[in-house]
Amino acid sequence: MLFRFAYSILYAVLLLSLSGITGTAQAVVSCQDMISTATTYRYIDALTFFTEFNGKTYAIAKSAVSGSQSLPDIYYDFSANISREYLMTGTDTASLKRMLSLGQFGAAKPVSVDSQQTLDFLIKRYGAYLGASSSEKSTYIDAWKEFGSVGFTAIDGSGLAFTKWPAAGAYAGQDPQAVVMGSDGIWASGIDGTRSSQIVEFPGKLDCALSYIDPGTITPPPPPPPPPPPDPNAINNIMCGQDLNNNGYAGDPGEVANCIQTTQGQFCPVGSTECVETYTAPVCPAGSTLETTRDMCQATAQNICGSGYTWDAGIDKCVKNVICPENGTFNPVADRCEKLVQNDCPVGYVYDANPASPTYDRCVKSATCADGGAFVVAKDRCEKAWMPVCDTANGYAYNAATGKCERSPICTYGSYNATYNICAQPFVPSCPGGYSYNSSRGRCEKAPECPLGTTYNGVTNKCDAITSASSQQVLACSPKSFLCASYADSCCNVNISCPSGPQGQVSVVANYCCLGSDSITIQSPLNLLSRTELTSTGYALSALQCDSVGNCSYYFMDRYCADGSPASDWMLSGSFTMSSTQMVCPQGQALINGNQCLSATNPTCTGGNFDPNLDVCWAAYTPTCSQGTYDSASGLCVLAASCPNGTLNTATDLCEATLTRDCGTYSFDAAANLCFSSPVCANGAYDASLNVCQATLTRNCGTYSWSQSDFKCLQPVACPKDPAFSQAATTTFSATLDKCVSDVQHDCPAGTTYTPLPIGKCEAVPICSAAGIYNPQKDSCFEGFNTCPLGTQYACMEYQGKMQCSPNPCFNPGAPGSEVTTTLDESMLQDDGPRDPNGQCLGQIYIFNGKASRCRPPGMTVGYINNCCESDKVASEDTGSNIQYAAQGIQMAYEIGQVAYYGNALVTGAAQISAISTTATGAVTSMTVVTATGTTTTLSGAAATGAYATMASGATGASALGAGLQAYAAALFNPATIAIAIVVMVVMKVLMGSGCDQGDIQTGMQNAAKDCHYVGDYCQKKWPLVGCVQKAKSYCCFNSKMARIIHEQGRPQLQSFQPNGAWGVPEAPNCRGFTPDEFQALDFSRIDLSEYFEDVQKDLATKIDGSQQTIMQNIQNKYQATPK
Repeated sequence: MLFRFAYSILYAVLLLSLSGITGTAQAVVSCQDMISTATTYRYIDALTFFTEFNGKTYAIAKSAVSGSQSLPDIYYDFSANISREYLMTGTDTASLKRMLSLGQFGAAKPVSVDSQQTLDFLIKRYGAYLGASSSEKSTYIDAWKEFGSVGFTAIDGSGLAFTKWPAAGAYAGQDPQAVVMGSDGIWASGIDGTRSSQIVEFPGKLDCALSYIDPGTITPPPPPPPPPPPDPNAINNIMCGQDLNNNGYAGDPGEVANCIQTTQGQFCPVGSTECVETYTAPVCPAGSTLETTRDMCQATAQNICGSGYTWDAGIDKCVKNVICPENGTFNPVADRCEKLVQNDCPVGYVYDANPASPTYDRCVKSATCADGGAFVVAKDRCEKAWMPVCDTANGYAYNAATGKCERSPICTYGSYNATYNICAQPFVPSCPGGYSYNSSRGRCEKAPECPLGTTYNGVTNKCDAITSASSQQVLACSPKSFLCASYADSCCNVNISCPSGPQGQVSVVANYCCLGSDSITIQSPLNLLSRTELTSTGYALSALQCDSVGNCSYYFMDRYCADGSPASDWMLSGSFTMSSTQMVCPQGQALINGNQCLSATNPTCTGGNFDPNLDVCWAAYTPTCSQGTYDSASGLCVLAASCPNGTLNTATDLCEATLTRDCGTYSFDAAANLCFSSPVCANGAYDASLNVCQATLTRNCGTYSWSQSDFKCLQPVACPKDPAFSQAATTTFSATLDKCVSDVQHDCPAGTTYTPLPIGKCEAVPICSAAGIYNPQKDSCFEGFNTCPLGTQYACMEYQGKMQCSPNPCFNPGAPGSEVTTTLDESMLQDDGPRDPNGQCLGQIYIFNGKASRCRPPGMTVGYINNCCESDKVASEDTGSNIQYAAQGIQMAYEIGQVAYYGNALVTGAAQISAISTTATGAVTSMTVVTATGTTTTLSGAAATGAYATMASGATGASALGAGLQAYAAALFNPATIAIAIVVMVVMKVLMGSGCDQGDIQTGMQNAAKDCHYVGDYCQKKWPLVGCVQKAKSYCCFNSKMARIIHEQGRPQLQSFQPNGAWGVPEAPNCRGFTPDEFQALDFSRIDLSEYFEDVQKDLATKIDGSQQTIMQNIQNKYQATPK
């Protein structure tokens, strides 16, 4: 009953899904996404059992399943972390609520229990991993109480749509509290600490989540209304069938039927069975199998490690022994690589490895001396004699006697004078420009100089000149004091006194400045006119402008004192005029004769002195030296002697240069007068205490680092990473294992996901069909109650009040290709061959020739109650001289049977005339009748023409029809055909049941008369979708029992009828007669004819009379009775 209910639920969910009423939102995250930017763990690394329910995805911390206490399994082991500060003051710095708001846990949040339905789902899905709410095996839920008097809300502050508090109710104090839930679903608050069975939720459906359908939590929809009763006529001529008894023939009763129209489609009742509750094996992804303990599909993961690593199944890690480079050794105690140092010394040095040596653990070598020096141990140095070096380039040579570098002085001018210790040469006298040297007087002389226009007067010793006097206007105004103020009226012989002011400089033609505290006295206006620049401290300018007739104007300008920029334009301050005109001479000249000027000036002697006694200018000569200088003491031109890079020794009159004591690379010791140097210690240094050279010792550790304390080369363990390995980033050294470890790349079959230890398998939820639900108790998929036990490919349909299914399809046998009919050639040889003039047959003559015949047992064509091969009448031996007459008689009887059968149908309304064919004279030749079942038959034949005309004329009533039938039945009784006409009774019976034709009747009667030899069965009608639905029995029929006996016993005697009589196959019997030669070859002594002679001409007359009466009576009884 539970599974019937589950199936109803699944059916309803599928309908809703297909109709689009329900839909699941897609989450904004993927199971493969990183949880947050602060970690490299993915959601799928830390969570498991992702399940979609009601538009959300739920998952549980991996620690709940694996039992692991390490990351990433415990990443979602939430703790409320309500600090004392939070409890006392309400300040929240690190609680679970705070961490969620900071995005530490990504899109996942504690599960929200928002309804009883959600609670039921959570308990059913994850309850196995939950314990008591007080234990770690519980989960925080999306409920929180803040500090203060507020009540419980969701963590985001919204209200709680559903609660599951214990009977005592929720906590009502002021402490902040988280809420946990255990396997009983009851909420508990005030509990802190880590929860290892934490359930989280995501919005929408994650890409790795499987949808959850729980039959125990969903109300099933009402059942659909029952289908309407089947309509047998709804799919007329749509058939189906099956060989139920496996006899190779689908024509037995109940093996072929019309299909039934149901609400679910066309249903075949043949071979149908009731649909049952069905469980099917769940499908696991390729490569995995169902593990019934965990109810999960499992597969062994392909555990792949990076190059050089191997998988350790015990810890599910890739491991590799530590390999220390450069032949190092791994120290498991210190968890490091170690190796002995290689002590490298510079070239020429050797490492002292003797612990007893004073130079132990050092690079040492003996001291050496360069450039031929000798090492003096007592002085810890190298010594050698110095080499004298003089400046040979400048001509110096070493004088061993004096121990100096010497050479003669160099005179580039004159010659060396040992008396004066100098180079000397006589001087040359030199006169100033215009003078000449007078050697008699020992001086330089020239004529006196007079100004231009004057001549020297030797009497007066003057330079005389007379010129005309000039007329000149002079100012005649009174001296006037002018203060430094604007708009002063005039200025003439002014004493100016100005107040203090800023410093400045002006340059204006014919101006003056008001000076600070200075004063200027202008003696004459000429002084003002000729004054061009005054520099002092001032702040005003004045200017005098006079015209040619002596009109003068005085202008004044104010200025800023700071930068000299004008504050106003020039302003007229005052004006005056010249008062008189007089003859004047230039200053220094005397006015003579009233209009002449006499100038008498002293002659001049530029660069010399005037000698009035000799009327000449003279100057002292200058002793001139082409080089050097004049020496008045010696009266010679002298030049210091040259001593290049040396000095003159006046005592020896020789140049002396510095003696260089060449020590080469050595230093000079003046006290010892020796060259010395430190000992040579290439790439090292001399140790005076040990009298040896020491060099820096190189601790060659390669890629290792030197540890002086350990006196070894050390290196941390470096675990190689395979760049092509997907988990290379997890490679690290494990101090616990003393090995390099990394996560394993677990390659799982498509559709499975690796579950860590202790499971250590690739897993997936068992997959059921769209309508299936996995049942963990049966380890199978419950496919519902409408599952066909014959196979899920067969649909269940409601038939006869039950859900049933059938393996057989429905089809239209009338459609092309839906039916295959095998027709037996029932023709026979005719006596129609060529003859000679005497009437003798020229063709092949056959004796006791037979005819291929067939009759049909019950089947699709003839009906399942009709066996057309059975007959209660026989063909007597007096039916004619050959089988042709027998066939003609049966044809007539069959026509009468048709008339009787369809005539009755017309009378009773079970058939209607649809068409009538007539001759030109109006005689009826045939009539088409359609029965109520849709069967169409054309009635024809010469023997029945009158009967057709009677029925076609519209005559009604049993009496009219009976009269016609009696007339035509009587016409049939004649000596040649009377025996065959007796079978009308059989024909009537067969036609009433539908199906037998005249061939069936003929074969049946002849076979009953033992005129036929049975060849075998063949399929006369086959439906490819069903099989053979109508069989036929094949015979060779002869015109007498004797002919049949002769063939059956004579053929085996003849070679032409081997093997076994050569009767052919059922579909093509060989019924030919004997040729004359074959007949002559028969050994009749071997043929037993006793069976034949017993029946020949037995009670012939009695049978004829009795049969005639019986036929007439049956016809009257059948067709003249009033319908009830």
